[in-house]
Amino acid sequence: MSDAAKFARKLKKEKVNGIEVEIMPLGTSDLDIMQGMDEKTPKEQTEVVKELIKRSIPDSTDEEINDMSLEYISEFQEAIMRVNNLDKGSDKKEFLDKIRKKQNLPK
Repeated sequence: MSDAAKFARKLKKEKVNGIEVEIMPLGTSDLDIMQGMDEKTPKEQTEVVKELIKRSIPDSTDEEINDMSLEYISEFQEAIMRVNNLDKGSDKKEFLDKIRKKQNLPK
């Protein structure tokens, strides 16, 4: 096992709306979809969020993600950010707030 393999992604448990779900941290292959997020249109951001959920919950289907209630999208975004340690610092909070504002989602 190489040193890099010691840092492989592993599922982490998080609570979303009081329900424990297993979320896969994002990897280097996932960085592409997050680039330029605040320049994207609301429709493009919605597609990115759906793709992030799909990549973070590997056994989810497109149908399940499309059927997900909007009231839980913000909670999933926050859980994904926590699992990836992206929830710390004001820059990241501002980033999330910008996305929510563009998508008209609650804070």
